[in-house]
Amino acid sequence: MPNSDESGGLIQELVHLGDLEKLTCHLKETLTNGSATSGLYKLRLGPDKTKIVHVQTKSKFFAFNPNTEPDFIMATHSIVE
Repeated sequence: MPNSDESGGLIQELVHLGDLEKLTCHLKETLTNGSATSGLYKLRLGPDKTKIVHVQTKSKFFAFNPNTEPDFIMATHSIVE
């Protein structure tokens, strides 16, 4: 799934490998139910991706007419620890 962060990469590239399934389930739940709140998972941040933060994500799926705008997910990531 093409979920870009502010650097133009995929958010999946920032998720700690042990938590990738949590993010994948959250995205699937968002697409199925229209919105979702994830459990806590770890993101790797910083220039060398060595800083670990625990985050929770709230997401909402916006479906549009295919002739006008593409569908998208808007998400808010809250740093918990």
